[in-house]
Amino acid sequence: MEFEIGSFVLASYKTGTYIGKLIENRGAKAVVEVHGVAIHPEQGNLHHPGQSEGIFFHQRRALAYREKALMPVMDLHEFVGDVPDYRISLENTLLQERQRMAVLMNDERSRAWAMRAEEELSQLHIDYGFRNS
Repeated sequence: MEFEIGSFVLASYKTGTYIGKLIENRGAKAVVEVHGVAIHPEQGNLHHPGQSEGIFFHQRRALAYREKALMPVMDLHEFVGDVPDYRISLENTLLQERQRMAVLMNDERSRAWAMRAEEELSQLHIDYGFRNS
């Protein structure tokens, strides 16, 4: 699908999904300016998803408001709707991810990873400047 410069897109980047403005198209890649968070990045190691032991466990922050990222064009999708306020979208998606971890902690197979991910999400909640956890 071809997108016009200046149009808003839904863009996947690593383990997060963002609402952003297409700034530049470079063929297979595009520069996208972040305006909202649709899915907060998943915590942990990209190469060992769902694992928490014997690996380097990454804390994954969301891209910042108006941060520009080079993203594969194949990971861009049409965005339909109103662009949300960045801070509200960040807080809402962080909360959704924390709720997902609370559910996964009830599953013995994913408990250790979910607990480790929740530690990182809790720290991000503080780092992002949100009140109450």
